[in-house]
Amino acid sequence: MSYSLLLVDDQDTVLRVLEYVFTHKGHRVLTANSGKAALELLRKEPVDAAVIDMHMPEMDGFQTAEALLTLARERGDRLRVWMMTGAFSTAAHKRAQEIGAVALLAKPFDYDRLCVDLAREFG
Repeated sequence: MSYSLLLVDDQDTVLRVLEYVFTHKGHRVLTANSGKAALELLRKEPVDAAVIDMHMPEMDGFQTAEALLTLARERGDRLRVWMMTGAFSTAAHKRAQEIGAVALLAKPFDYDRLCVDLAREFG
């Protein structure tokens, strides 16, 4: 099964790698290099899931996730969110859970495992 994914990270290399991996696994992928750009994309086109970097300028990943989840709820959509970070901590994990993220992934993470999580969420 394929999904539409919104990938959000301020590092272009990370976005390109994620885009390559998920496109080649058959998913439709949109990318954004900031929280603001992600909101603009979601306003135009709904997605099934978002994978969002925790540390970004302007809007951090938590602010971005909260805004995306709010927008999706207002439209009656159910958006699933995964957060990702290179600086995993218990506090960040707890915060991700509080905002409703499915998981906080420590970079580098196992792409196949994320695909299994996606399938389970949409099962």
